[in-house]
Amino acid sequence: MAEARLGGRRHVVFRRACGGATSPGYLTAARRVQAGVRRRLVARRAGGGASSRDERNEENNRFSPNRAFQVLIGCDGVSSVVAKWLGLPKPILSGRSATRGLAEYPGGHCFGPEILQFIGQGFRSGVLPCSDTSVYWNYTWYPSPADGDAEESVAKMRNHVLGKLRAAKIPAAALDAIERSEMSGVVSSPLRFRSPLALLRGSISRGGVCVAGDALHPMTPELGQGGCAALEDGVVLARCLGEAFAAATMGAALEKYAEARRWRSIQLITAAYVVGFIQQSNNVVVKFLRDTFLSPLLAKTLVAMADYDCGTL
Repeated sequence: MAEARLGGRRHVVFRRACGGATSPGYLTAARRVQAGVRRRLVARRAGGGASSRDERNEENNRFSPNRAFQVLIGCDGVSSVVAKWLGLPKPILSGRSATRGLAEYPGGHCFGPEILQFIGQGFRSGVLPCSDTSVYWNYTWYPSPADGDAEESVAKMRNHVLGKLRAAKIPAAALDAIERSEMSGVVSSPLRFRSPLALLRGSISRGGVCVAGDALHPMTPELGQGGCAALEDGVVLARCLGEAFAAATMGAALEKYAEARRWRSIQLITAAYVVGFIQQSNNVVVKFLRDTFLSPLLAKTLVAMADYDCGTL
């Protein structure tokens, strides 16, 4: 991890070692999770067993606790119907919006195996290579009347992002990634998160019903842990259900899963929101503290929240 200044801006670089072999244990766990998902889908199509819900599935609008199932896992995203049935309040707006896209480089790009992150002046932006020929980029900011009609179309939004980043003197390679993104690949949306207090007081499971992924812990993207947290949910849930299938105590298994994931979810949501607030704030005092004292702490927080062991299956 490295940090430098360029054009009056702070640039943070996260590097990871490359070329290492993937852990056999990790591959085995991944295969087991995939096999478990396949079994649930087969059971669902057969009319019994465990099932998962997708937010685009029309059955979301017909969810009923009276339908026959042994376990129902709500993986139906931020606007989860299952979470609503459990009594969890809707996610709330963070006041920030995010735009993201994917740039293709048929001949290969110049980026190394690292995350480039540009912070300050009311926004946060980053560039991350996904492969030798594709690069992901993101831009998070506080919308204001001064932005005009930037959010009316993808083209206007991309021009808005480029204008902000050029004014901040972001490296040309990062600008090029945004310029070459296809319009169809650029997505913009307001950021929402589940209130930590809602998870502290609310029900994550009830009987044979529980939630996982964004249905459980929607969060702002500053930590980059939303998808990883969903995988953690899957491992913990599979472990609890595996024990329950042997003992036939599904309700107790889901309660065990809920308690195991409650505090982890609260930590992630809170840390993501606070990191984003500090990184993007234009407040003079917050900017001074961020650039003078808090930079190392923020970097350590990003690494610490990702360095988490959810156990084995």
